[in-house]
Amino acid sequence: MAEPSRDENVLAHIASISKRTPGDAQQLTEALRGRAWPGGSADRSEPGALAWLQRWRPGGPTPLPAACGCASGRCLVCN
Repeated sequence: MAEPSRDENVLAHIASISKRTPGDAQQLTEALRGRAWPGGSADRSEPGALAWLQRWRPGGPTPLPAACGCASGRCLVCN
């Protein structure tokens, strides 16, 4: 049996999502939230982590975004 094409996989996912009930969506949301923030919504900042980020954060000027290079055939923006 041939594997489904990428388009068939996308359509199958869309069909699956469209069959979810509001309860299914709530259950998924709670499961994702529980994994992302095990301590609940208050588990979003820790003083030790904030201090670490302040020490770790790179300094200096913000780099300029890449310029479109389509005219030269080597574009980092569009490709």
